[in-house]
Amino acid sequence: GKSQRSQRADGSAAKSAQGAVSAECTFNVADYRICSTPSLQVNDGGRWRTCHLYQSLRQDARIVIWYGADQYEGLPPSKPYKLVKVPPNPNGLTYFTGSGPGALLDGDGDRVPTRARSD
Repeated sequence: GKSQRSQRADGSAAKSAQGAVSAECTFNVADYRICSTPSLQVNDGGRWRTCHLYQSLRQDARIVIWYGADQYEGLPPSKPYKLVKVPPNPNGLTYFTGSGPGALLDGDGDRVPTRARSD
């Protein structure tokens, strides 16, 4: 019985490692949760773009910027983007507004200019 169990564990471990490799450069929404408000904008090369931030549920907790359609920034294998000093909401979750406490840092640790869109 024991060797069968470890075989199964090996098989599933190999499978998840394979899954992680194939997920490197694609965005699988099941591996992330949204962590920004709908009005967030980032300055992308001099122009303000509305976007959503997603935080990886994996160990690195990287932040991925989604501009819509298939436009992403910060997906693996790039260096992870991070949110710093963003206080959790009453449910203990991070929601970044773009203005106010906290900052979005790119893979080099540089602050990404952000703001809350004013309608």
